[in-house]
Amino acid sequence: MGRTIPTFRILIDTERSNWRYFRKYLDYKDKKIFDILFYILKLHCHSLSNLSKLITIKPIIMINLFHNFKILKTTLKASTATKTIIIKKMEITSLNKRRKLNFK
Repeated sequence: MGRTIPTFRILIDTERSNWRYFRKYLDYKDKKIFDILFYILKLHCHSLSNLSKLITIKPIIMINLFHNFKILKTTLKASTATKTIIIKKMEITSLNKRRKLNFK
């Protein structure tokens, strides 16, 4: 029989332990961010569960890029919606001002 491939969760933990010396010299805030990057991987672990290669850095980078892209896209949608609401309020305000001037 062939060799059993470890689960991606185990591969994530192994990769994280490989980066422990890098993490050791980070500031406290940067350590938190570093930990979040590996936490994100565990959120998307189901999509990588069929990984057949033991090279983990490429999927790690890809998942983090994907997750950040999703956040950016959501933020841009919210920003566009907010801008639309602000523009509509400004239009209503300017319309009300014009109406007040016309009645005087």
